[in-house]
Amino acid sequence: MHRISHYILIVIFLVLPLFTTAQIQIQGDSITCLGDLTNFSYKPPAGQTVSGFSWAFGDSYTSSDPSPSHLYKAIGTMTVTLNVTFNGGGSAQESRIVQVVGLPKTDLQFITSSDSCEYTNNICFKDFSSPAKSSQTILTRNMIWGDGKYDNQTWQANASLCHRYKTPDTYYVEMQLKDIYGCTSYAAHTVTIKEGVKVDLKVEIEYPNCDSARICVYQNSEYTTSKGIKYTWNFNGTTDANAYPASSKHCEILTASKYYDVSVTAETSDGCKAKDSYVKSFQIAPSANRSFTMAKRTLCFGEGVNTFEISAQNDEIIRWSVNGGGTYVSSKYVYPFRDAANNPTVQVGWNKVRCQIIRGQCNMTLEDSFYVNGPIAGYKLYNVPQCGPQRKVFFVEKSEYEDTANMSFRWDIIDKQGDNCTINRAQNVNKYKNCNTTMGWFGKHVFSGYESYPGVLSVTDVVTGCTDDLEFEIKLDACGQCRPLETIEVCQGSQFLPGSPQPNDPLKYSLDTGKTWYPFRSIMPDVPPGLYGLGLIYEFEQDDWAEDFGDDSIKIHDTQITFVDTLFLPDAVKVIRSLVDSITIGFEAGCDPVVGYVELQTGKFKPGDRLNVNWGDGHIDRIVFTSDSTLKRLTHEFDEVGLNSSVLVSMISAEGCRRDDVKSYNFGYKVTLKNNESICVGNDVCFTAGVVSTDGQSWSQNPALGSVDWLIDGKPVAEDTMQYCLTLRDVGEFEIGLITHAASGCTDTTYEAFKTTDVVARVTNDSKEVYCRGIRQFKDSSSILPPVSGSGYIAEFLWDFGTGVFSGWDEDPVRAFDGDTKWCTYVMPLNHLPDVGTPRNLI
Repeated sequence: MHRISHYILIVIFLVLPLFTTAQIQIQGDSITCLGDLTNFSYKPPAGQTVSGFSWAFGDSYTSSDPSPSHLYKAIGTMTVTLNVTFNGGGSAQESRIVQVVGLPKTDLQFITSSDSCEYTNNICFKDFSSPAKSSQTILTRNMIWGDGKYDNQTWQANASLCHRYKTPDTYYVEMQLKDIYGCTSYAAHTVTIKEGVKVDLKVEIEYPNCDSARICVYQNSEYTTSKGIKYTWNFNGTTDANAYPASSKHCEILTASKYYDVSVTAETSDGCKAKDSYVKSFQIAPSANRSFTMAKRTLCFGEGVNTFEISAQNDEIIRWSVNGGGTYVSSKYVYPFRDAANNPTVQVGWNKVRCQIIRGQCNMTLEDSFYVNGPIAGYKLYNVPQCGPQRKVFFVEKSEYEDTANMSFRWDIIDKQGDNCTINRAQNVNKYKNCNTTMGWFGKHVFSGYESYPGVLSVTDVVTGCTDDLEFEIKLDACGQCRPLETIEVCQGSQFLPGSPQPNDPLKYSLDTGKTWYPFRSIMPDVPPGLYGLGLIYEFEQDDWAEDFGDDSIKIHDTQITFVDTLFLPDAVKVIRSLVDSITIGFEAGCDPVVGYVELQTGKFKPGDRLNVNWGDGHIDRIVFTSDSTLKRLTHEFDEVGLNSSVLVSMISAEGCRRDDVKSYNFGYKVTLKNNESICVGNDVCFTAGVVSTDGQSWSQNPALGSVDWLIDGKPVAEDTMQYCLTLRDVGEFEIGLITHAASGCTDTTYEAFKTTDVVARVTNDSKEVYCRGIRQFKDSSSILPPVSGSGYIAEFLWDFGTGVFSGWDEDPVRAFDGDTKWCTYVMPLNHLPDVGTPRNLI
């Protein structure tokens, strides 16, 4: 009833506000927790400003603030009233209901049985808290343990909460509960973790020889402080509270088997305890009495295994080996007479078994022998490769250690299509049937499919009663890895089958039941789409083979034989429609621009077919046909003269078959000239041809792309070189030309005019003394002839005084000469200019 009246009050407040000239709205929480600040604010009507506020919070407290905060001290339903007056006249009043709810009731109780010792502590609490009201459900509980750890979990009544601390200290534990209204309450507790001790019992065992053991025990405890710690030892049930403190070691020599039980308990003055124990049963047997047992000393090879066993002592390593083979580590060894590949691991006759015992310094070897009787079953298969029609597979026994006069043989083959009968030629029973069981030194069987068939050969010596069974598997080879197991899909006009030739490939294939044969992995004939039978001709070489010889014998051939077999498979090939067409890729006459074209002989396309042409210059034509169409020619104008690339034409049928045709091309280069040196009379000047294609290849890298001609004033001077150098002796204006000839016949020509100039270098000095002594200053009076526009000065000087080239000096250098110089030469060449001042001597 309380909740309904609350709802009615809110509705009345929203639709029937009390005001005189304007409407306002109180904003704030409808539900607040006891002890929480509740904030209120208002929103005046549009165009109104408030000059006065009068709040009444329903608990005898008031406020005149525009946006007050209030703290309720009791639970219950509060009516908040606001009276406002507006600037310019008028007033309004509004009320709002606020429900003040209580806080969860916390009750956190410490479980006194908690362990509070340092190394073993486990501090536990029980939460008996309850909600403020049954409807005010508690949602979460946050446990803050005081060591930086906390647990935040869904609240459950009467839950047990436990925590472990790492170091001794006093910790402040706090629990926080939060209910559905966000109301929180707290409970706290202080716990103290006492200094403890951790016992670590160490055991050292040594075996100085095969007949004794030495055991030493000591303890290496961990503790915060050693004050007041008491240690109690127990040896095999005898307690000694004083023996062997923390650093002591107790050792004992054992010469007979003994049950050894030792423990140590440590207790601090605060009552913290720790214990560690060591229990071990030592078996000490005199080496003179050591031996091993074997299951049998004499047995048949067909029994498959012999078992060896020794009673191992503590910490002993037992290594077995038979006939010097690999070792097996265990106290019991079941030795197989065949390995994973069915090869014998023992010999008929005596076999030596060795047992090595290792423990500490003890290393003892025991040996014995066992005898194995034959036979050892063996076999060989003939005619397993089955080319074309199925042929008889022959299996011939190749057993060892057999007395042929006393042997019997039995072959069992698992073939569901074979006859469940036994062939016994000696008794003239079923010798012409295809039975799954055969008696005799050989057997034969015709299998129904290309599968794997298991079999067993049993060889028995009727005198000794020894039998050896050998399992084998007959994996029929179908004379070729490409024998289709499911329908093969091939596109019209493509290779059958894709890929490089394989050793077991057929020689030929046919799609018309043998009327026409084609080389295997060659291009298919032009046949309509659809399903076709597949004919295959195999040629297979076999090193040895067998055949029937008379009524009940076989003939084994050890010479190579070549089989030629034919196999027909119905509906084995599905030919898918492909766009089979003749494609021509070329270029029209002309060099700038160059026009390329693609021509199709038929150019017939169906809906869903696609034609892609990549012209090699970044432009691609992509055409998707939506109806039956004919397109026989596409052209493209190349923007650049110089290209060395290829045109790729891709035709993709709607069924997904793709055909690619490609043609490489180069049809000329744009050419530029570059001179590498200053053009001065007397200097070598070099010109470089900037003849590089868009793919980065130049004629210097691939001269087969074309040729180059150089011209001076229209006259040929050089050819087929990427750089041309010459020496000019005269001042004047010249023209150099470069002509490129592409392999396609296209040419490109460029000309460049250049001028030559000269420099007259002159040098004077300020002294005419006979000897080169003292300081001399030299003067530059050079000039440029004829004057060059924009550069009527000399930029750099190199002076040579007979001792080397000095650069970077100014126009009028000063030079000091010592008294030993007999004569001096000074010249002033200009860097990058061909003329040099005349050398002058001072004597």
